[in-house]
Amino acid sequence: GSFLDKLTIGILPVHALQGITAEQIAEHPFNLTPIGTGPYQIEAVRSFDNSNIQIVDLRVAPVYRQRPEGQAGYAIDRLRFQTYDTFDSALEAFRQSEIDGLAGRNRNERTPLINATNSENVHTMIEPTLGVIIFNWQNDNKQFFREQRVRLALEIGLDRASIIERWMRNTAIKADSPLMIGSWAYTSDLQWPPNDVAAARSLLETANLRQPEAEATEEVTGSAYLLDFSILTPDDPSLVNMMNEVATQWSQINVGVQVEAASPESYQSRLDSGDFDAALVELSLSSSADPDVYAFWHQGQYPDGLNYGGVDDRRMSEVLERGRREASGINRSIYYDSFQQDFIDRAIALPLYYPLYTYITSSSFSGIQLGFMGAPTDRFKTIKDWSLK
Repeated sequence: GSFLDKLTIGILPVHALQGITAEQIAEHPFNLTPIGTGPYQIEAVRSFDNSNIQIVDLRVAPVYRQRPEGQAGYAIDRLRFQTYDTFDSALEAFRQSEIDGLAGRNRNERTPLINATNSENVHTMIEPTLGVIIFNWQNDNKQFFREQRVRLALEIGLDRASIIERWMRNTAIKADSPLMIGSWAYTSDLQWPPNDVAAARSLLETANLRQPEAEATEEVTGSAYLLDFSILTPDDPSLVNMMNEVATQWSQINVGVQVEAASPESYQSRLDSGDFDAALVELSLSSSADPDVYAFWHQGQYPDGLNYGGVDDRRMSEVLERGRREASGINRSIYYDSFQQDFIDRAIALPLYYPLYTYITSSSFSGIQLGFMGAPTDRFKTIKDWSLK
């Protein structure tokens, strides 16, 4: 079903690159003279230190103007892309009116961008990323994560809305689905169980809490909690604070949680090796508008895929298989509706947030619109309608 989407992968001319290895392409002259079929073409590539490229100039392609789709619009005849060594230097260039547009690369750059210009020149859309708490189903020392009652207790014992409002205000919105919001397969009215501390406690009390190394009692483990585990998280202050809030809320349902902040290198290494109990993960849904999330949640994608927690749910895996096999978009939508609701009903993992993507421009532009973001370059999808005031 996702075959047409895969056709958007770029192709390379055999007459120019035959015999060139993947490693050699990066230094090949072809990279400085690419040929495309879109509305703009490269006019000049400038380097002032004989190493790094500082400027790339584009202009409307004359051959594109001759095509029906190129005969109207594209009032911006020329574009210049300027590179900078740091975000701060790029932001200062914007403040000094040396550049007319700048996009943030992460949540930490969003606030400085907003403060750099008037509100009407700030363009915001949902970033194609899902922040989600995953459980390690393959950790034999924490077998209780395989128990649906335990996962459901953790799901309804968490007030996700208050957490995102408190710790990610203006940088993310609450996620209610494992799919990207804005995708054609996204279901906006999924039925989530309400936050209910008493019901969460009841579920835990009747769950099969398998902990082979010891009984989870205060006498044996020194813990007053019914369950104990840790959450691995990137060492980012906003994410660490958010996970501390998660730990506080779960303590109200008799679950003890330790937050483990790790450096980028250590975090990724532990994620890849399965060295965690639970983890906050930001799954990239970018570079594709197709909703296929097979690599993240199918049981066959562990350990060599992106199913870091080793989710092992055959019913859900079969729905994902049918969703990617089916050629009919209508039927695919039915399968993905089922997948999303099953994901919540079975508490496979806990979706928390979608980060916000921010792009600022100078007041000299008009007509800028941001739509569905599959990749950062999608901010230029409506460039046909841009104009200079």
